[in-house]
Order: sequence, then C-alpha cells, then structure tokens
Amino acid sequence: MKTKIVFSIIVALLCFSLEGQKLKHSMHQTRQIAEGKKILDQDIGEYEAFKAKMAVLDKAFHDRNPLKVNDLKERLVTDMIREVEQSAKKAKMARIEIERERRGPGQTRAGHIDDIRDFEEQISRAERQAEILDRIRDYHFGFENSAMEKALANKALLEEFKDILREDIVATKRELNEDVRDRREDRW
Repeated sequence: MKTKIVFSIIVALLCFSLEGQKLKHSMHQTRQIAEGKKILDQDIGEYEAFKAKMAVLDKAFHDRNPLKVNDLKERLVTDMIREVEQSAKKAKMARIEIERERRGPGQTRAGHIDDIRDFEEQISRAERQAEILDRIRDYHFGFENSAMEKALANKALLEEFKDILREDIVATKRELNEDVRDRREDRW
C-alpha cells in the first residue's frame, strides 16, 4: 500500500514537472514569436528606407552629381553600421537559441538542424555586410572617366548590401513561420 502511494506521488510529481516544462517552453515560444514579429517589422521598415535612399542615389549617380551621391552614401553608411550591429546581435541570439534548444525539452532533430542552418546563414550575411561596409565606408564617388569603373563597382556593393537586407527579411519570415508551426505542433 505504501509503495503504491509513494509511486503515485512520484508519478504526480513527474507530471507536474513535465507540465511546468511544457508551460515554460510554450511561454518561451510565445516570447520568441512576438520578438520575431517585432524584428520583422523593424527590418522591413529599415529595408524600405534603405531602398528609398538607394533610389535617390541612383538618380544622382545617373546625373553624375558627386556631392549628392557622396552625401547619400554617407547616410547609407550610417544605416549600414546599424545593420551590421543588428546582424551581429541576431547571430548572437541565434547561437544562444541553438544552445538553449540543445539543452531544453521538445526540440526535434529537424528543428535543431534548422536552427543551426539559420545561424550559419545569419553569420554569412553579417560577415558579408561587414565586408561591404569596410570597403564602402571611406570611398568617395567620382565620375571622371578613370574613376567610373570603381564608382560602378562601389554602387554595386551598395546594391548587394540592399539585397542582403532583403534576404534577412526572407530569413526572418521563414524563422517566424517555423516558430509558429512549432508552437502549433507542441499544442497537440
């Protein structure tokens, strides 16, 4: 009789513990989804602003207006510095998530592989953004014949940076969809 009572108490404690872990995991998923939506909205706004500045720069570039092009480039560099910092922060957050999921309950092998892939892609984007920033930061556009090739190459770097911002949005949307899907699966 005492054995049954002790066994029943142990089973009850295990059930409470598992329910507590599920609740904690669910709360983490909810916070993660809310944070993902916030980051996505911010990324979209920053991308649209960068794209608008690039459109004005394209017009000034076409008009061969070095003062306006260089002024816009400096504004873009300010945005690029912020984006490089944010990308580094996102990579750090992705690394922390991998470690948390490795130790936590409920993580599937496929989900962990997705987290690792997301982390590696984030690192790759962050490194390329930093490389572009380093190359463009001190460059001054000129439109003399001898400088045109370099001006076109540096303008292409700005376009590549803009494309990376768009890729980051796509990745954030994918990660957010994965988080929402995981939360739904966990509820069943």
